[in-house]
Amino acid sequence: PKALHCLHTFCLSCCIKMQRPVGDTRTVQIECPSCRKVTTLQDGIDSLVNNFALLRVLEMMSLNNAVKPSAGVGSTVCEQCTAAPSASHYCSECGEYLCSACAEFHGRIRTTAEHEVRSLSQLKDGAARSTMKGRRIMCRRHAR
Repeated sequence: PKALHCLHTFCLSCCIKMQRPVGDTRTVQIECPSCRKVTTLQDGIDSLVNNFALLRVLEMMSLNNAVKPSAGVGSTVCEQCTAAPSASHYCSECGEYLCSACAEFHGRIRTTAEHEVRSLSQLKDGAARSTMKGRRIMCRRHAR
């Protein structure tokens, strides 16, 4: 989700459809369909910022849907490999579902060893909120 200057939010593909070029430069304008305020982007559509608050809500909804008591473990696919079709863990930092083997491997790699990886059964028992609550919005470099 991308936020316009008026703070209304739309998906990137809709923003691309709504953009209008200004002259022969990279500058584009987007007229917000909600309030009609114009957002001018000097560096093109790539300079639109993410709406991190909405991203968090969408991630929470996705996580809650994946661990619904009716869904059960085994209904979500591992996003890292093709060997195991069903995920049994979730990495809150990466936002990815992992099978047991990938979850174990995730904990061994230097770049992901400190990530919080929980089993889907833990999340089903109500740990989803605490998993998402501490999630970093900025990268490690700028969080300092």
